[in-house]
Amino acid sequence: MRKLIIISTLVILQQSGFTQNIHNHKTYRDSLKSQLFVADNDSTLVQILNSLAESYWISEYDSGIFYARNGLLIARKSNYQAGEVNSLLTLSLVSSVIGDVVKGYEYSSMAIKLSEELKNERLLSKSYSVYGEALSSAGKYRESIAAIKQALNFKSKDQFQLMTNCAQLADCYTKLNLTDSANFFADITDKAMNPSGNNPPYPLRMVANMHRRLGNKAEAISYYRKAKSASVYYDDDVSLSHTYLDMSRFYSEINRDSTFHYAELAIKSAKKSRSIVLVIKSSEYLSNLYAPINKQIALNYAVESNAARDSLKYILQDQSINSFNDFDQKLRELEIQQTENELRSKIRQNTFLGSTFTLLVIAFALWRNNRIKQKGKKRVEKAYDKLKTAQQKLIHAEKMASLGEITAGIAHEIQNPLNFVNNFSDLNDELLDELRETLRQGDHKEAEQLIHDLSENEKKIIHHGRRAEEIVKSMLLHSRTGPSEKEETDINALADECLSLSYHGIRAKDDQFRSNFELISDPTLPKIQVIRQDIGRVLLNLINNAFYAAMEKAKTEGTEFKPHIKVVTRSGQNEIILSVSDNGTGIPQNIIDKIFQPFFTTKAAGEGTGLGLSMSYDIVTKGHGGSIEVQSEEGKGTSFIFKLPITN
Repeated sequence: MRKLIIISTLVILQQSGFTQNIHNHKTYRDSLKSQLFVADNDSTLVQILNSLAESYWISEYDSGIFYARNGLLIARKSNYQAGEVNSLLTLSLVSSVIGDVVKGYEYSSMAIKLSEELKNERLLSKSYSVYGEALSSAGKYRESIAAIKQALNFKSKDQFQLMTNCAQLADCYTKLNLTDSANFFADITDKAMNPSGNNPPYPLRMVANMHRRLGNKAEAISYYRKAKSASVYYDDDVSLSHTYLDMSRFYSEINRDSTFHYAELAIKSAKKSRSIVLVIKSSEYLSNLYAPINKQIALNYAVESNAARDSLKYILQDQSINSFNDFDQKLRELEIQQTENELRSKIRQNTFLGSTFTLLVIAFALWRNNRIKQKGKKRVEKAYDKLKTAQQKLIHAEKMASLGEITAGIAHEIQNPLNFVNNFSDLNDELLDELRETLRQGDHKEAEQLIHDLSENEKKIIHHGRRAEEIVKSMLLHSRTGPSEKEETDINALADECLSLSYHGIRAKDDQFRSNFELISDPTLPKIQVIRQDIGRVLLNLINNAFYAAMEKAKTEGTEFKPHIKVVTRSGQNEIILSVSDNGTGIPQNIIDKIFQPFFTTKAAGEGTGLGLSMSYDIVTKGHGGSIEVQSEEGKGTSFIFKLPITN
């Protein structure tokens, strides 16, 4: 019964804390999770937990840590040292990947020590191999070579382990410019491979990188292609992203188009694998590639890289603190339980001394547990504050990107009233000259007419000046970074303003583009309490997307296609309904469920951050208690409908 409770707790905790990660090997993982409930002993349970950890750690770090730490806990409790070694090795690997090399050393060093106590050569070989990987990640290539050679000394029968170790050695020797040694271990790696194919992608990629650094272009491209094929065969998006990134670097001195092509494939595979580290590497690399030729695209990728870094720094920290504290809490409970067992045996010998000691231990444990809980609470609150700060920065970055897109539209809108002000000012100068001449001639009737004209012109100057002032205020409201309050807002006027700004913004990008657009507004629509600049951002984002889809379709269908954008406002039952429709490219049905996910975009590389619709969804649903939905038919057009409640 106690074991069933532990297993149920593990599954519930994992599902509640880490369900955001999706992987192509879901069936395999589900099979492992179902086996948790039928494990008949602790050793089997630890093996299943370690298998789950190994299936997650390469890209879904939080889940890998979760299962490895719980496997470690149960292995220590049951004194299952072989299981403890495997848990430690997984923790070492994931620590190295996310940049915590100190933890990587510590975990792999503990694994080596336990393997030596067990005198298990297979575990020793594996432990030294992982230790060498941790050293290599820190740039300590000579120390890494020594550790990996120590792993080879145990003569493991695992062919994959042999290929991996030799490929690691070839990579380290290449980085140390020791060409002969690098070629020697590359040849061993090649001979260890299966001649019929189906080899793992990692050693193939390591050998390809070695040939690239040594200038062996033909050999390098051959191994890169094999690594790519192997990644596709094993459905391994992480290895595929690594391979595309390395191929882009290979082509950087040969073929400019291929350099960009493979770099964009790398970030696509990174996003598909949900590996935040790979998203950071790919977006930073693309930002550097585009920097000399397109500053805007380079900036977009830099923003994406920073957002991913914040996710790794704050989101993983926030998600992992609770599981780490849960792990420490369980260790403390295990220590208390072991202490109580020792006390029971002493009580049999000396009842008085045993009872006294038990009370002291329990009191100390309660005091210590209370202190740790207080510290843990402060750490969680601090992590939460950091996450909120990162979220606000990300929202502001998206807001500034949106503001940049409509700058041209604002310039056009403000130019019209300024032209009126200038023209009527010039006209008044001429009328003043005429008035002076009329007064000099004594024609008072004509003078009164001129004064009337001057007054009318002055009213027009004031009107258009205030119009320009309103446009500037609207722009300032859109870019405001502080906390915003809801205010009574005319949705019809806001929709009209956003439609005009969006159209002129898209025209600034492509002055050949023409489109029909209309606002069908409900004149009976009441003013409602909303955060004006936030709803304005939602409208701008949806209208910008509509014009973009229409513009893309116009590029393929030519002059026969007539783009048409329609914005409609109407009253519902205690709600206001707004819709933005276009006759553009439409959204494929196989991706329509993903469009509100962060970082998901169908635009070309560098043209979108993938955050606009996600933020619009949060503004409407979380910020205003409304709803948003999409209706689309591929090739015919799309409609976004969002509803806002009418509140007093």
